[in-house]
Amino acid sequence: MIDLKAVEMQVRQAREARLDAQAAGYEVEELIAAVQHFEPGKQRLVFMVDVGEPEPFGTAS
Repeated sequence: MIDLKAVEMQVRQAREARLDAQAAGYEVEELIAAVQHFEPGKQRLVFMVDVGEPEPFGTAS
């Protein structure tokens, strides 16, 4: 026998997942548009790389 409550819950979860995916897609589109219309001098992009803690001076590898 089909568990209607379980099916209903799965459908609800699928709808929520679809809405979340759509929202994420809109955010990505907005970010793409912002990067495509970047005007130097008005905004700044900063790229940082974390290389970890520096090794103490004089340690041999």
